[in-house]
Amino acid sequence: MIGMEQIVRRYPDFHLEVDFAVQKGEIVTLLGHSGSGKTTTLRILAGFEKSDTGRILLDGEDVTALPAQKRGLGYVFQDYTLFPHLDVGENIAYGLRVKKVSRPEQGRRVRELLELVGLEGFENRPIETLSGGEQQRVAVARALAPGPRALLLDEPFSAIDTERRESLRRHLLRVQRELRIPTVFVTHSRTEALFLSDRILILREGAVEDAGTPQQLYEHPRTEYAARFLGAANILPREEVLRVLGDDPDNPAGPALLMIRPERVRVSRTGPIPARITDRAYYGAWHEYTLDTPLGPILAVTGTHYEPGAALSLDFPREHLVPLVSTAHYG
Repeated sequence: MIGMEQIVRRYPDFHLEVDFAVQKGEIVTLLGHSGSGKTTTLRILAGFEKSDTGRILLDGEDVTALPAQKRGLGYVFQDYTLFPHLDVGENIAYGLRVKKVSRPEQGRRVRELLELVGLEGFENRPIETLSGGEQQRVAVARALAPGPRALLLDEPFSAIDTERRESLRRHLLRVQRELRIPTVFVTHSRTEALFLSDRILILREGAVEDAGTPQQLYEHPRTEYAARFLGAANILPREEVLRVLGDDPDNPAGPALLMIRPERVRVSRTGPIPARITDRAYYGAWHEYTLDTPLGPILAVTGTHYEPGAALSLDFPREHLVPLVSTAHYG
């Protein structure tokens, strides 16, 4: 288990404050834009940087004062950091040699990990002959070789072309589920976060904006910022929405904003909200429409084909209208 308890790190122009735990077998993703504090959080956890206050726990042990090399963590960097003068097997075995593991055991462990990451028979391959995706899998195998307490991944797919990312994500998820190792994953990609995570922490300007499971955060975000970060969202004034729908606000002092995802908007020929299509995008299995309404532009997704300019009607199912606050840090 990983615990980052009341971690605070102050810089002249930046303030980081996080508090979270990662259980055995869990993937927790730190999701945010550049400068949000996600990599700094990972580096503090790894021991590459120090916090000003707070504690770091690994399996209940306080490791706050331990240097990085004594924390027993596997770290995969954005740029792989493989040793170009060593072949694949030697790269993977590097941490085992440092721990003075016997050569036969090194060989057994290397073969085991190559099979795990889907690179059987690659032991003697030079690093420069590998694709970016293969190098990333070698980097994961090297991080896992010494049997770390936890795995830390810092934007591991950012240098991989789009076509290969999905297969690598699936491969990483399979490996992590098989080993059940606590994992902290850093990314700016909502797609990666939604696909890989058991839980997501959305970071904004050094603080946790929102946190929860992928489904919780996508369907019921707490803030406008979190809602927009995780996908397309219609965010509308609450009182105007209720008025157009013919409802009376049951709590006049409630949140001022409501959100509904485009795929939850009900598009038909009959409904309480008149609408006209102003734009359309086709994505194969579905269409994305921009519609002009009394509430302003509304984005809707449906499998039904309509022509631009078509007069339609919309409805917002009440169970999919989510109250939001404009912004509020989590906790």
